[in-house]
Amino acid sequence: VIQAPFLHQLSVDALHHIISSLSDSIYLPADFIVRRGDQGSELYFLREGMAGIFLSAEAPKWSDEEVKGVRGGDYFGEVALLTGQRRSSWVM
Repeated sequence: VIQAPFLHQLSVDALHHIISSLSDSIYLPADFIVRRGDQGSELYFLREGMAGIFLSAEAPKWSDEEVKGVRGGDYFGEVALLTGQRRSSWVM
């Protein structure tokens, strides 16, 4: 959470509230964490493992090449959460 630059200006109390609101989810290798076009009401902090970000209009297949990879310590989902825009990518 501390690594996310857009959270740096928050107070300690606000950060504590965010951290205490976190919950764990487990995803398997072919699971979609985020689906393009969905409403975004969550921000994701990847504790461990890795995920791929895909920008295709259709759901990516296991063999498709990701645009970017995220690993433990990375975060994603902030754009939809902060702007109210629909999700712009797939995360698997």
